[in-house]
Amino acid sequence: MVGVVRFGDMLLALIGVVVVTVYAVPSLLIAMALALPLSLRLAYSFLSLSQPLKHYEAATRSPVYSHFAEALAGLIVIRAYGRQPLFLARLHHDMDESNRAHYYLWLTNYYLSMRAAVAGATALAVTLQAARGGIDAAVAGLALTYALPFSQAVVFSIRSHAELELR
Repeated sequence: MVGVVRFGDMLLALIGVVVVTVYAVPSLLIAMALALPLSLRLAYSFLSLSQPLKHYEAATRSPVYSHFAEALAGLIVIRAYGRQPLFLARLHHDMDESNRAHYYLWLTNYYLSMRAAVAGATALAVTLQAARGGIDAAVAGLALTYALPFSQAVVFSIRSHAELELR
């Protein structure tokens, strides 16, 4: 339920940014229309990448928890036979694998953020350059204030959609 609410919040924020920006500077609709296909392409590639990575992260996190629980349950026996270095080495190996999966997942998140920001900024710059001189400075400032979070709203909508899809 929380995932649906979060996805709805992000989608409403995205719609709000689009409405205010287009109301202030209608020519920015062109920029958003140019950025939308790029953002959708990024979303599909991110979704296809994030699903296996989240499964990989969950699969590599499970051995860490089970090994820790086993070590706690058999602590007396482990110490009696002097096997602490063996258990510690195995725990470190499992934690390295888990951290590697987590690193890959966040690497794809940052890649998505960077690509969406570049696509949004490029479309915004092209549109503002084309509309140069035809709009008031205050209206341009309002449009920029709301247009800059556009790519961020797109990224958060994509991420919340991915979380919702994986549940």
